[in-house]
Amino acid sequence: MAQGKYINIYTLSSVDNPNEIKYVGVTKYKVSYRLSSHIYEAKKKPDMTPKTKWINEIGFKLVHNVIDVVEECDAGFWEKYWIGQMEAWGFNLVNSNKGGGGLSKRDEKFSMWLSKRNMGNKYNLGRTHSKETKMKMSQAKIGKESPRKGCTVSDETKNKMSQAKIGKRGNATGFKHTYETRSNKMKPVVQMDSNSSVIKVWGSMSNAANELGLDNGKITLVCQGKRQTTGGFKWEYCG
Repeated sequence: MAQGKYINIYTLSSVDNPNEIKYVGVTKYKVSYRLSSHIYEAKKKPDMTPKTKWINEIGFKLVHNVIDVVEECDAGFWEKYWIGQMEAWGFNLVNSNKGGGGLSKRDEKFSMWLSKRNMGNKYNLGRTHSKETKMKMSQAKIGKESPRKGCTVSDETKNKMSQAKIGKRGNATGFKHTYETRSNKMKPVVQMDSNSSVIKVWGSMSNAANELGLDNGKITLVCQGKRQTTGGFKWEYCG
């Protein structure tokens, strides 16, 4: 989860009906903490807002899903965007407004309650959306321009993100593709002489490069038409 200058935009649904999104919110904390805040608020003031009424109706059984992570300065804009998008997709939200009101702050009473409540708890309050809901959201985006298109990250932000990762284990560390996956990713290439006569069909660029002592990247450039030859040979993708 993002913290500090990065903000989580999340949805809330009930445990019994996780595919029906009912609320869109933003937080700079872990979403599980914000989830506890919603439950705390609903217990203390059950009739305060449509959201607190809904949480009481479903017996405080909430699940969340992070749908976007944005910079804090843009959080209001993206909160409005996602509320509008969910409503356009047909979800009946219980948000009290259209968003953009800023980040809520914890009061001391809630912080004490949250600390006591989570003592010894190791369960995960969050769940991901089902494949059905993900497919519904995916289908709704077909033909629409991404709202993040054209958005850039400043050099300062890139540097901070890079520094934050130093010494941390990457998500893909130690991960290896299966032979089947590697095979599916391989593109056969044709090795030809200067007269375009076929010399050999290789199972992949890597195989050709390793056997002939060539640069894999240069074979790619030839296949893409950005270079004439490499190693004295012409190259083309097979098929």
